[in-house]
Amino acid sequence: MYGKGFDREGYSSDDFDAWRMGQAGFRADWSLPSSRALMVQANAYRTELGQRFNRPLSTPPFNQVTTRDADLSGVNALARLTAPFVGGEYQFQTYYDRTTRDERPVAETRDTLDFDFQHRRRFARRHQLVWGAGYRVSSGRITATLPTQFFPDDRTDQLFTAFAQDDFALIPDRFRVVFGSKIEHNAYSGFEIQPAARVMWTINAAHAVFSSVTRAVRTPSRVETDYTTTSLSNPAVPTFVRLLPNPEFVPEALTAYEAGYRVKPFTSLYVTASGFFNHHQETLSTEVLTPFVETTPPPSRVILPVMFRNGLHGNSHGLEVTGDYRPASWWRWTGNYSFIRIQMTRDPGSTDVQELRYERQTPRHQVYLQSSLDLPKGFLLDWMLRYASELPVAAYGTSDVRVAWAPNQRFELALIGKNLHEPAHLEWAGGVPIPRSAYVTVTWRP
Repeated sequence: MYGKGFDREGYSSDDFDAWRMGQAGFRADWSLPSSRALMVQANAYRTELGQRFNRPLSTPPFNQVTTRDADLSGVNALARLTAPFVGGEYQFQTYYDRTTRDERPVAETRDTLDFDFQHRRRFARRHQLVWGAGYRVSSGRITATLPTQFFPDDRTDQLFTAFAQDDFALIPDRFRVVFGSKIEHNAYSGFEIQPAARVMWTINAAHAVFSSVTRAVRTPSRVETDYTTTSLSNPAVPTFVRLLPNPEFVPEALTAYEAGYRVKPFTSLYVTASGFFNHHQETLSTEVLTPFVETTPPPSRVILPVMFRNGLHGNSHGLEVTGDYRPASWWRWTGNYSFIRIQMTRDPGSTDVQELRYERQTPRHQVYLQSSLDLPKGFLLDWMLRYASELPVAAYGTSDVRVAWAPNQRFELALIGKNLHEPAHLEWAGGVPIPRSAYVTVTWRP
């Protein structure tokens, strides 16, 4: 069983975005006869989030700004049964979640029920087969503040899934092939097939080569198909931007290719380097439609309609290097560097106005470095460095440090400092500066 809570003051200068939360839950595990196992867990939470809400008006001053505390709460429960079955093992899991979000401009109460079955077994000595099926039903009831609306307000969606995967040892301990596919039927685009294949060649104990190809889709959501909202663009004219729903929005598709090399030059070090190329199709675009003048209710105003469509295509490519170095049994270094470049192009006839947003919202270079030391007398020291190259905001680098004392397995006292390089820094455009902070944690395990 556990319980936790916190009360955090706001990041912004007028302190509107304070955050308070309480949460509790439990987990229980049973070993049953015939090598079966059952796990049950449940959680409940309640929170208040400070929110600033901009509501467009049809009369001067054409925009109203309010701050308020948004109430959020929820409960969830999960049960999982594992047991032997037909030469292998099966797992059946069911999950229920209820969330209530009293926010502006959209408040929602949502119930989700999920069932999942998986079966794993070996056959013909070299094959490891996994297959399964699932069903999910999710029902949401929305209350929106005009001019924001969903059509309809209430909607229930069903998702049916099935998958199969074979892990085939073509040459035992040397060459493996993994291939399979997921098939789903969703309420927005019907049937979708997402195949994947992966090969790994273990040259020897120190060297391995791998590659993969995968197709994935992002199915539409209610934001693309059912959602309309309006925002103020220019109060002097006045001019408003209005998002219109698009029930014809189709899934975004991605075909991903990857190849990599893993080397372990000596016992205490391994390094993995990989390169990737992704082909993007039917990517979301923001299309500008023909402006018009709206006269009811007065005064007159200019409306700039926009709609989400599938008007972009392109590719992304890059590389990633990950390392793990252990110079001593009590000292470990881990690190990662990644590079990515995204290039998107409008389809013929597209009027997308944010073609470069995918590139500008993703740092081209990212670095992560961590050092962990287990010191005498139960002391622990962790140092974590993060760096991200520039976006519409400046590049930043910052560190977190954790010093802990754990005299036994039951008790731990820790001092943690976060974002230590500067008093505050921005990580994304339109956000608030993330401040330097420090806190103490006390952990006791009965």
